[in-house]
Amino acid sequence: MLGDLVRVVSARGYGAWRGEVERIGGCSHPRKFRGSTRWVDGAGRVVREFTSGSLPGGVLLAPCQNRRASRCPSCSRVYRGDVYHLVRAGLTGGKGVPDTVASHARVFVTLTAPSFGPVHAARSAGGRPVACRPRRAGARCPHGRSLGCWEVHDPGDPQVGAPVCRECFDYVGAVLWNAYLGKLWHRFVTYLPRALARATGRTHAALRAAVRLSYVKVVEWQARGLAHVHAVVRADRAPDLEAPGGGPGPAPGWVTPEALGRAVREAVDAVRVVVEAGSHGGRVLRWGGQVDVTTIPATEEPGSSEGERAARYLAKYATKDVTDPDLAGQDPGTPRGAHLARMAATARDLSALPGLGRIGRHARTLGYPGHVTSKSRAYSTTLTALRQARARHRTGPDPGPGVRRSSAWRLVGHGWSPGQALIAAEVARDAVINRAAARDAGGGAGAAPPGGRVGLRAVRGQAEVSGARSAPSCSSFRGSGAGR
Repeated sequence: MLGDLVRVVSARGYGAWRGEVERIGGCSHPRKFRGSTRWVDGAGRVVREFTSGSLPGGVLLAPCQNRRASRCPSCSRVYRGDVYHLVRAGLTGGKGVPDTVASHARVFVTLTAPSFGPVHAARSAGGRPVACRPRRAGARCPHGRSLGCWEVHDPGDPQVGAPVCRECFDYVGAVLWNAYLGKLWHRFVTYLPRALARATGRTHAALRAAVRLSYVKVVEWQARGLAHVHAVVRADRAPDLEAPGGGPGPAPGWVTPEALGRAVREAVDAVRVVVEAGSHGGRVLRWGGQVDVTTIPATEEPGSSEGERAARYLAKYATKDVTDPDLAGQDPGTPRGAHLARMAATARDLSALPGLGRIGRHARTLGYPGHVTSKSRAYSTTLTALRQARARHRTGPDPGPGVRRSSAWRLVGHGWSPGQALIAAEVARDAVINRAAARDAGGGAGAAPPGGRVGLRAVRGQAEVSGARSAPSCSSFRGSGAGR
């Protein structure tokens, strides 16, 4: 590895190559493309051209765009930022959403999974850590294991999340709950308008004619291997009552945050999903008893602290999943690692049953088949729109009207050599430091974009700042033959 590092930093054109690594933010597993993009006017003249031949090594580096922090810290930070802006726009306006959404009735909701058996946990009371499961002496499960645990667990303890008794834990029920989480959520959003109609003393038809409910949700994985949902639910004016092009307007005054909160709890209680699991018998799936509904106060001022807090909270969990180090990456020899491995094995076993074949394809995510982040269409902007805006910013303005673009790109490789990977990791760390320094200096959260060239530290011990314009990102090359 050291020899390869010396080879990389000693190579001719190292500065230009490092500049390309900085441009993609030190991505851990970049994609490599060869090709070109041309802008041609109506007379057939080439007014602008970009080719990979002008870049170091003759290839265009493009970020892997993996949202998982365990796979690529750099790209996961970009994804987290996109989720933050998506959530924030629906709470306080911006990105094409009117600022008036800050005055709509909104609630922050957390829906959890039910218990499938007692597990070890890191608990606290009054800000002080307390014993995991204090029980009277002699209390045992049907398999003879003690139901109590007087240890005080640290959150990183490999026992946290593991069952007190693996034979008592309902692995089939837990995996089925993960697998049908999407259907549970769909039933919830179906029942919610009906519950809101009852909470406001209206008929369902009258409510639908006046109100549209919008949401954004993020799935978070718990240490026990079960998913739960954080969501923002917002009440808007019905689409038929909106002014053309005016964006979502506020719901009638009789839709209050308190009424919306009561409706959420009623809808959660009503959800049931029945699943047949062959010889394992049927299961009636429902949400857990721990339901948290927090009112987000309506305010006329964009950027309210409540909206910012909700946006940051959801964005934090958008880049986590079951493959992160604190979950499935655990050593299978540890209690939690063995527990998660058994859940994955259960998912594969269930796939042999009629109607459950899809579960085995998602054994890596313990049966969960859906997206980590999703939203209703009217809530705010989209992740695609945010990525396209970023691509346009990097490539600069179009040459002008009447100019067409043609692209031809092909994927030729991915990843780094060992020495290159060390440099990319350093670039990613420096980008984090520079963003933090920009925030501390009062530049705001977006002052230093991921991969921005703000005095990154060079391997050779000197500061290298490239003033060259960034090459167009690969996401902007969507013509014929473009790599995607």
